[in-house]
Amino acid sequence: MASPMKLVTHSGGCCGVHVIYNFGFHGPDARNFESENAYRAEGHQGGPVTMMETRVEALDRLLLVFDNTYGDQRNVQGGRGTGGARIVEVCLNERQVGAWRQPLLDRGFFEAFDFANRNSGLRVYMFFRYVESDARTINMSRALRPMNREQIVQINARPAVPPAAVVATEYYAHLQNGGRRGPFDSRGGVRLAYPRVRRIDRRLINSDGTSTWQIAEG
Repeated sequence: MASPMKLVTHSGGCCGVHVIYNFGFHGPDARNFESENAYRAEGHQGGPVTMMETRVEALDRLLLVFDNTYGDQRNVQGGRGTGGARIVEVCLNERQVGAWRQPLLDRGFFEAFDFANRNSGLRVYMFFRYVESDARTINMSRALRPMNREQIVQINARPAVPPAAVVATEYYAHLQNGGRRGPFDSRGGVRLAYPRVRRIDRRLINSDGTSTWQIAEG
């Protein structure tokens, strides 16, 4: 027997992500409460709720609760509030996603990615719904939309960036007060200018514009 659909906070409740779960295996038109006991035990978020409520009606109810309660949550500091973005997450396996994909897309969710669940052996599909601080539901813009599999494969197939090559070497006299004098073309040049210096530093200049300091002598 499937439990009623619920809206809960994600993890520690501090990141603004919420999760809707218990979608069941009988599709959007199945009863949300499969027994009177389940109906009585349910907290009825955003109620009143009838026993005849379907799963898709429960989804709409919980999304409304989210939009009105969490979607425009504000941190008031000094008498001023600042809105924050909120996200609803739905996780469905391959036995559920066929019936629920379109209802979720119709309600502003986007399908982010899927993966193989090593616990069950089933494929799992992740959906997200982004809500701005004014509780206006939107689909992710192209800038925020995650990469598809083809893009990920292309990135993984790119050759590794070769390490930067050393294009120049400079030498410096390292003084007792921690300062440096130079540059010189060689350690001999440093010795000629500062015959009593105890330490000579070497600066390797790389092709990418970075540089590395080393102790060349002393």
